[in-house]
Amino acid sequence: MQSGLGGLVWFFRECKGQSRLHWEQRRRALGAPAKRQSYALHWRREVQLIRWCALSFSTVMALAPSQWVAAQERWPAAYSSRIYYYSTDPTPIEVTVRRLGNPDLSQRAMLRIPRAYVVFADGYRPHETPTLPDAIETGTLGVALTYPDGMALSVHAAKLQAERQMGRTAADSALRSQQYSARLHYIRPGVPWEDRARGRIEKTGERVGTFDGLEHFRKPRRDWYRGRPGGDQFVSIDCAPAQEALPVHFCRTVMRISRDLVADVHFVDFRLHGGRVFANERALAFRKSICRFVLSPCEVDARSLR
Repeated sequence: MQSGLGGLVWFFRECKGQSRLHWEQRRRALGAPAKRQSYALHWRREVQLIRWCALSFSTVMALAPSQWVAAQERWPAAYSSRIYYYSTDPTPIEVTVRRLGNPDLSQRAMLRIPRAYVVFADGYRPHETPTLPDAIETGTLGVALTYPDGMALSVHAAKLQAERQMGRTAADSALRSQQYSARLHYIRPGVPWEDRARGRIEKTGERVGTFDGLEHFRKPRRDWYRGRPGGDQFVSIDCAPAQEALPVHFCRTVMRISRDLVADVHFVDFRLHGGRVFANERALAFRKSICRFVLSPCEVDARSLR
């Protein structure tokens, strides 16, 4: 089962695939001389398939589980996919983040985090496991929260709805500028992860100057900004090209959380909201919020981890 837009796209592709199949069958049956007739048959079949598509999609929507429909209404569009979890449950769960497939079980990062924060866990799907277990092991942990208090996004949105008597969409829009969407990954302590990440930017991108004191590189369809070791709370930030940027767009910030945990953190475009100072403030606030749940040593200021 997919979200409304995803379902439409899926059914449309099915229609096109079926249409091509019938076109080939007709072409082979009628041969080249019957090309004009086969085109007519093709378009008649296309109309039939489009009707089938519309009917099938409406049927699926009508029969969709009420939980799925409710999840669409209460969760931001970015999290309406069937791979994402939604919960306002404050109960903590034990999370082990490690490289799945690595036989060395000692190489891991541990968190004890409320279920409400978790929107994604590699290896778990809501349609198979509707509620995350009390203890999970995953290669990637997705979380969603808000600035500056570090509240779970789902909880903050529900609170805003109650306080302002507003709908789900309005609450989501109101929190857009405060939202963090992040994925956490394990990194083995001692690995020069920052140096490697910075090096990859230089190798694969073209340096075009600086922005607010940050080295500016350009890659296809992305602008990259490299943080200064010992000076910035992040390794790099990449965003849409500056000429296409909008205040509601997110940039991806690559940063360290602790000695054994790193993250890709998405928040609003720093170039339109205060520049380098804004980016460092948001990155530091995110680290503080997540460090509350990390069970291994977690220094709040990652500049000391170099």
